[in-house]
Amino acid sequence: MDPLLTFKAVSLSVIALCALTGLFLLLISAKKERDFGPPLRGVVMFAFVVVGLCAALALLFAYQLQKQISEVQRLDRVDFPTTLTARQS
Repeated sequence: MDPLLTFKAVSLSVIALCALTGLFLLLISAKKERDFGPPLRGVVMFAFVVVGLCAALALLFAYQLQKQISEVQRLDRVDFPTTLTARQS
């Protein structure tokens, strides 16, 4: 399996899970604010954590992608003989 593809799938799953959790917390907070007054604490901090997590995953993905690109470029720099020597008989 391609590690870059696996990392991308896992990171997108984590982002989706955080987004669904945030949406769920925001719905609970809106209902609580409507019924009782003050909203849930920590919803704003959770949003900051999710944004930070997304930024960290994006940086890790970019690093993995750059590492794979540099490996391909290193393989492209291998010197092959440009001229074939003819057999002299």
